[in-house]
Amino acid sequence: MTKLELAVEKLYEVFAAYPAPQSPPFGVGCYAPNALEKVAKLLEPPLRQIDFHAIQDYAMTAYSDWGDSKDFRYFLPRVLEMLAFHDDKWIDNEFVFSRIGDTIYSEFPTWSAQEQAAVFEFCLAWWEIQFSYDYESTFENDESNLGNRIWYHNWMAEYLRGLFIVYSDPTPFLDHWLNDNALNPTLNFAEFTMAFFTNPDPISRTLNWGNHTGTEYASIKAWFLRSPCLEKLQKARIDFKDHTEVSIITEAIEVLQLEKSA
Repeated sequence: MTKLELAVEKLYEVFAAYPAPQSPPFGVGCYAPNALEKVAKLLEPPLRQIDFHAIQDYAMTAYSDWGDSKDFRYFLPRVLEMLAFHDDKWIDNEFVFSRIGDTIYSEFPTWSAQEQAAVFEFCLAWWEIQFSYDYESTFENDESNLGNRIWYHNWMAEYLRGLFIVYSDPTPFLDHWLNDNALNPTLNFAEFTMAFFTNPDPISRTLNWGNHTGTEYASIKAWFLRSPCLEKLQKARIDFKDHTEVSIITEAIEVLQLEKSA
């Protein structure tokens, strides 16, 4: 099994202590069209067999329409399993993470150490999949590489924003990326470095970091400047000197050197 598959199994094991709701956990959703049908699709099947559309509906309305923290923890393994393995059908990761990190309703800081550890293990494995993505084939016909940089920055910024909602300090996730010296994670790291510091779209660069005060953007920038990112890229330029994309690594090195000297 992969790390992500193992992490999902751990979620099912840890959160098995929570029983299925015995009655419809209605809020305002009880007045929605087809409400009873939607509830039946959630409560009648075993947790692992709830279909995608039913769990998507739940993920988008947890707390506001559907029950409390205990109900949420019952459904959480299936929600995160769908997030991990059915991205082609779309579950909004920020929305899911906002439900986990909701300090009023979710009460995540009060969850048991075992529950929090299972969620962290999942997030770390899920994040590794994102930064290991083979981005080269996505914009292989974009000679300028401009579309690639904007797209990749926006994509990874979205995932980091989701993690920020649950964990105010992104360091463990960024460090995990930093310490992965395989080819795809390294090229992606160089690409993200370039996009982060040189994204030519100021609106995209500002709004992609969650708030207008720039707190999240500043946090990521501070991490870049205090962590051995430059050393990673310098080593990678030697390790992958014969790769066709080594120029990306060289450009990222130059950008970081400029930022560090500023």
